[in-house]
Amino acid sequence: MPEVPRAPGGRTAEPSLTSGWVYGLAGCALRSVIQRAVLFPLAGAFSPMRVRGREYLREVVPPVIVVGNHVSHLDTPTILRALPNSIRRRLVVAAARDYFYRGRIRGTLASLSMATVPFDRKEDSRASLAKCEELLRAGWSLLIFPEGTRNETGQLGRVRHGVAVLAVETGVPVLPLFVHGLAQVLPKGTVAPLPSGIVVDVGELVHSAKGDSADGLRARIEAALVDLASRRPDWGSTAGREPYPHRHTEHTKDTG
Repeated sequence: MPEVPRAPGGRTAEPSLTSGWVYGLAGCALRSVIQRAVLFPLAGAFSPMRVRGREYLREVVPPVIVVGNHVSHLDTPTILRALPNSIRRRLVVAAARDYFYRGRIRGTLASLSMATVPFDRKEDSRASLAKCEELLRAGWSLLIFPEGTRNETGQLGRVRHGVAVLAVETGVPVLPLFVHGLAQVLPKGTVAPLPSGIVVDVGELVHSAKGDSADGLRARIEAALVDLASRRPDWGSTAGREPYPHRHTEHTKDTG
């Protein structure tokens, strides 16, 4: 029998398709090594990163629901790089079951390197949301892309209701992030990344107030993401775009 993810206090959450050890102490330790030694340096080689709004990260007391725009398979490692270890060490990523869990080896590698859990985007999305809710109640933070799929235009798509339902039901705040530049590095439909700089904008926490409806909170989450999207870095023209924002004084490093 596979084990299930455990959060602080020993409470259990729904099992994933992969062996539960990847969410235990040994799995977390190995994942930290993989991320620091392989995943983050590799992602950084293609997309040097600058984080703006880091002060909002210091206000986070886990658990938290992290939401971001979705244009590339590099979104997840990029956002994980931007988060401090205090959030990342007990965070799971809702990953498309039909893509990341098409095979056991593929699913295990995704879970081991990024702490993903399978999420059904279509037929059984309600059940997947219920599993995410249990993980949040057990003390895990969650990274989820509220657009539901990668956006081919590079623009922010409509935020779906699921993330708002989770926040209203659990009372867990939402941390909005917007990644600028990944649509040029590895857009949907491409395989080889094109080296270019990226900027991650972090917004203020969005809290669900007493009596909040999922519709109302969804609109506020979307508004927060739209505001972050509007803060497009001043890269100037395409020809003059700065490819390596880490040369600025605001350069990022892993705060874990």
